[in-house]
Amino acid sequence: MLTQLVLLAYGHVAINFTYFQVFDLLPFTGVVLHVFSAPYFFIYLMGEVPDKQNKIIIWIATLLMLCLSFFYFFSHNLQIARWLLQPLLFSVDIWSIIYIFTKIKLLQNRLLRKYLRILIIFVVTTFPFVVLDALLGTLPFAPFDLALPLFFLVLNWMSLFFLLRYFNEPAYLQNNTPTDYFCKQYDITKREAEIISFILKGHSNKQVAEELFISPKTVENHLGNIYLKMDVKNRIQLSRILQSSYQKC
Repeated sequence: MLTQLVLLAYGHVAINFTYFQVFDLLPFTGVVLHVFSAPYFFIYLMGEVPDKQNKIIIWIATLLMLCLSFFYFFSHNLQIARWLLQPLLFSVDIWSIIYIFTKIKLLQNRLLRKYLRILIIFVVTTFPFVVLDALLGTLPFAPFDLALPLFFLVLNWMSLFFLLRYFNEPAYLQNNTPTDYFCKQYDITKREAEIISFILKGHSNKQVAEELFISPKTVENHLGNIYLKMDVKNRIQLSRILQSSYQKC
């Protein structure tokens, strides 16, 4: 008897679930996926792994957004959208920007830092207008409630463009030797490239000096210039930049 009632209820919902309702459901699907995927995307982009606490928070936020989306979809209660759905969505984006801002200095990849700086500038300059549009109604320069969709459209296109550019970036190392692309990116001279090759093999300054028939002091000076050009402080950071590009490619 219970099974029959469930089937009847499901059939009633299916009959009334029109094509337009399915179409209207797509934005909510995108919002739920954004709440779930955005934190993971930025955490992994920073070279970190989400800990247990972060995973729990992400899942709670996702389930809450899913429940609120379904409730709003069937009730069309605007107060839910304005005071619950949108603030939760905005909270995820604000957290993402704060997280990026606090971690960006630790990144070694110059292209990644450049993209994230552009991302921060874009969000900081446009996000207030999106919030105003959501809370106060449509803005004059964003008709038909397009501010939020346009914001995420541009954001997604920026992310896609960066990913294509990042994963197609030429390698920094080839056969444990800095490539021409790397040298051009960081304005590394031929002599500095030779020193980097020996550093990656684990040679000390004295060993590098013996290999290149120069003084250890000259090696030190070259290393200082390399660190300055690459914005690193030691051999470990230097190696990380080169190895990360090598592993990516």
